[in-house]
Amino acid sequence: MQSKINESISNVENAYSRVESILSDLNRNLDIMQREMQSVEEEINMILER
Repeated sequence: MQSKINESISNVENAYSRVESILSDLNRNLDIMQREMQSVEEEINMILER
């Protein structure tokens, strides 16, 4: 019985670790997309100011 509990705890910990990793990747991608969007906005503004 204890081994099943330990296995379940380990599975939850592994899942939590994967979720943390996914969230970290999503935040990194969001930062990249925000920088790219800012760059595109600046380019559009330069074009419109001509």
